[in-house]
Amino acid sequence: MNPVFASGSTILRREVLNGEVWLQSPVTVIADDGTELAVLLEPGSTFTFPEHPFGPHPWASFDHWTRTAHQRVTRAPQSQPRGDRCQSRPIDRRPTEARRSP
Repeated sequence: MNPVFASGSTILRREVLNGEVWLQSPVTVIADDGTELAVLLEPGSTFTFPEHPFGPHPWASFDHWTRTAHQRVTRAPQSQPRGDRCQSRPIDRRPTEARRSP
């Protein structure tokens, strides 16, 4: 299985709530094997908070990541075919899933 994103590339990670983007930020791809995606949120990475019917994101008072680098590993949903894992799905408050740019 070929990687979807090249290591070292920058992609947008999106948090989606009720089918709409709630937060997005650039992350650096550490590894992507098509099943698991490892990304790094680096200090200074900017946050974007689009208007959302649910209201403001809890982090809306921050415009960028201020802590140390944060690594996140996300697995593709088992019930979704590989090509569909890029689709927006409602967030379920378990650890959030990386949202890939179209």
